[in-house]
Amino acid sequence: MKQFAEDQEKRETQINSQLEENATLLEQLSREQHERLSRPLPASLNNLAVPSQQELQLVLHIAPEVGPLHEMLIF
Repeated sequence: MKQFAEDQEKRETQINSQLEENATLLEQLSREQHERLSRPLPASLNNLAVPSQQELQLVLHIAPEVGPLHEMLIF
């Protein structure tokens, strides 16, 4: 029984850590996107600003984390 409680606590700590990291990354992504999307519109929509390297890196880092974390929460 004690082992189960320890395992459960460890799992909860891991989930909370991942949630905090993802929240931080999502906040950074939100700021990056807000900055890009708040710029004045160009004369032609063909010249809209594309996502920055930083935005893309954040998305690539966040996306793989969400699926496994979601599965851990459902258990």
